[in-house]
Amino acid sequence: MSKQVQFSLRFSKTLSTSIASKPSKSLIWRSTGMKKPEITYTVPLRKGLEDLPVPGNKWKILENFLLPGNKDLKTLYNSINEGPPFSIYRLPLPFTPWPLVFVRSIEYVDLLMKNEGSLPKRREGELCNFMKRKGLGAGMFISNWEEWQTLRSKATPQVIPRRITEFVSPICQVADDLINHLLTERGLDGNVFDIREPMINWAMEGMGVFLFGKRLEMLNNPTSKMLQLRKSGITFVEGLAPLFTFPQLFKYFPTPRSVGFEKAIRCQQKILKELIEDKIAHLVQAVNTGNVAEHVKVDNFLDQWLRNDNISSEDILILTRELLAIGTETTSTAATYMLFELAKNQEVQEKLKLEILTAIGPQNPPSAQNIQKLPYAKNIIKETLRYHPINRGTLRHLPEETQFGEYLLPKETVVVIPALAFNHNSSIFKDPHIFNPDRWEDKELMPYSNLPFGLAGPRACYGRRAAEFELLILLIKVAQKIHLETDQQSFQVKGTTVLKPVEPIRLKISQNQ
Repeated sequence: MSKQVQFSLRFSKTLSTSIASKPSKSLIWRSTGMKKPEITYTVPLRKGLEDLPVPGNKWKILENFLLPGNKDLKTLYNSINEGPPFSIYRLPLPFTPWPLVFVRSIEYVDLLMKNEGSLPKRREGELCNFMKRKGLGAGMFISNWEEWQTLRSKATPQVIPRRITEFVSPICQVADDLINHLLTERGLDGNVFDIREPMINWAMEGMGVFLFGKRLEMLNNPTSKMLQLRKSGITFVEGLAPLFTFPQLFKYFPTPRSVGFEKAIRCQQKILKELIEDKIAHLVQAVNTGNVAEHVKVDNFLDQWLRNDNISSEDILILTRELLAIGTETTSTAATYMLFELAKNQEVQEKLKLEILTAIGPQNPPSAQNIQKLPYAKNIIKETLRYHPINRGTLRHLPEETQFGEYLLPKETVVVIPALAFNHNSSIFKDPHIFNPDRWEDKELMPYSNLPFGLAGPRACYGRRAAEFELLILLIKVAQKIHLETDQQSFQVKGTTVLKPVEPIRLKISQNQ
């Protein structure tokens, strides 16, 4: 029952007279010894943060949402969705410096989007300060307000769809190399014991093409330096979420995670500086030798950034670091899930092949034009990211007091939007535990029902277009060249920043006849 304010009004002679034309009955009550009547009014109190419901399984929710232990997807989904069907609830925690609220209603997500303004707020916490003190640069993932907008505006022109499709030829070559690698590495029975590492190398190779316009040779005897860059990038990404959230003990003393995190970034930056300096030397040589064609050619992000006087060398290093590391981790994980589902769902794979055969042909190369005619392939990507979310969710800080239904939440409240509470929710998706790309033909699916790249709008992942493009080209090449099968039904996932499989993903691969 909701809280209420109760108060009493005892009739006095004056009040009685004001509400009745007859003489006051208080004289009668006194003369007869009757008790003066009491009228009680109940007025609902506007509900606040403390009135939000608290789930009985709050510790299980936190364990599965925040902590990196191995979990299967069913456990993760149930931990968020079981219990009373609260559309909004509070998790009171002793170590959080701000109120923490979870929402499970698309209407509330829509409300957040409408109220957050042109510069969505993110609390500039201890991790941001830590990275600045260490001279590492905060980057877009954790910076806030104007600092974030400035960096984002410098990066965005390179990742618009038109620019991304210009990479179709080299990204196709990367996908071809991955498939050839998998065919080479398979056993006599056609089985590849684990595709996770090849997928990481494929994604990093693709990001290298976008960033540097060159191959990093991750799929063909990678050098120790490139393997070191890959390893440090993984450590960097895995440290972001836990260090950004709480408890932030590293602000009092170095922790193993903060020390490893800093070491990984410094390793990344050392190698990336060498790659950037090589690119600068190449451009200088083109100018000195009068190679005008090479000098004016702009076929990668780094070329664009180096020609922009408004982007500092520090900004270039930060943008390169984030896009390479985060792009590699998220794209490789999504691709691993996608190939697993194709192998597991043969009817989906056959329907994909039919679409590719019709729109492109069995051997014709993808182009900026014909890839626009692949709705089913694009729906496979959407369904993969719904069925296997690569992150646990996103969050927002309320810039001002905000009304959520009957609750008025104070400024600075952290609102968590758990992807796990939406992606397998039967009130949003019919048969949510079935992998069904056709569901995305339903034009009535509500906005924000699937948020693989964070909320839409200015805070959405700026590498989204590059990731989706890599995944689409990979689907085309897989459909044209190979057939996938698996006897594996499920696997456990683990992750701090990215939810990744912790068990080998086994596929049987055969060439198309």
